Amino acid sequence: MRDNDKPSQYRYKNKNRNRNRISKKDRHKGAQNLSVQDAIKIKLKQVFFPYLGLSIQTILLFGAFRWVFDIYLDVLPLKEGYWDFGIPCFLSILVVSIWMWPRYELLTLKWVKRSSSGYFFITMVLALVIPLVLSQKYLSKAAYEVIEINNLNDIRHYPKQKYFRVDDFEPLKLEQVSYIETQVVSGRYFDSTLHIDYYIATPFIAAENIWLGSLYRTSYDNRVDQSIKDSQYAAFINDSRHKYEAKDFSNIRYFKKLKLSNSRNAYLHTISTANRQSNLPPLILKPETGLLADSLDRDFVWGFGSFMIGMGVCLLLILAADIDNQEKKGTRKHI
Repeated sequence: MRDNDKPSQYRYKNKNRNRNRISKKDRHKGAQNLSVQDAIKIKLKQVFFPYLGLSIQTILLFGAFRWVFDIYLDVLPLKEGYWDFGIPCFLSILVVSIWMWPRYELLTLKWVKRSSSGYFFITMVLALVIPLVLSQKYLSKAAYEVIEINNLNDIRHYPKQKYFRVDDFEPLKLEQVSYIETQVVSGRYFDSTLHIDYYIATPFIAAENIWLGSLYRTSYDNRVDQSIKDSQYAAFINDSRHKYEAKDFSNIRYFKKLKLSNSRNAYLHTISTANRQSNLPPLILKPETGLLADSLDRDFVWGFGSFMIGMGVCLLLILAADIDNQEKKGTRKHI
């Protein structure tokens, strides 16, 4: 009797296995057959809203960090290029890679044969880094006010300030010094561009070791013949000198004191070639012809607009994606 019962036991086990298989398929079909409303809720709750919150927190926290340690305390000797571009790029990649990667892995794009992660990663990084960079540009201006001074020497009484307005100033053009910096940048497909920066530093009359900074820039195709590059180079230098000599200083609204940056280092190198000695450190002032308030308004509009556009693009990409399931992920791993 027991031997006769074995086939029935096997059949019973097979039935249970078939039931298990069906239940797994049903679960996969359940994931695929979510209603449109439920799928939108899941994508918003699991992906978009966390990304929106992280983006806002990153912009606000980094802005507060820079205001305290760079602007107010001035204890971190970093170049402005790191604050304005380098750190924002690093933070954007870090935030998306660590906190958003497990979330956008839930999504897949129909028109992408392989993993869709790269599309979400690039879109989210760009949507965060652009407004983050623009927010730093805005902060580096909004954190300062234009200080009214009687003469240029009074600038040294405000070491943490950046913008100054003075009525009595006169650059001494006869004692100008210049420096030419060239750089070759090679790109893809054998592209090569020659960048030329022409720095001119001019001392002010009745101001000890305070200089007016002027910069002229251009770029040329570095693949052309050397004779053509030499003629282009000479024409650019002559044109820059004529522009400098004809420059009208009466329309200067205020001056911007250069902080630690590559441009400031280039001007310091330029000043070192002059036959002037002083016990005071050199200060480089850049002339500004517009109003600071107008510049702040433009930066705010660009920063806020780029944030809204970036978040909108991310939202559309997330809503256009499908919710991935384990069966699709396992198939994609073998592709």
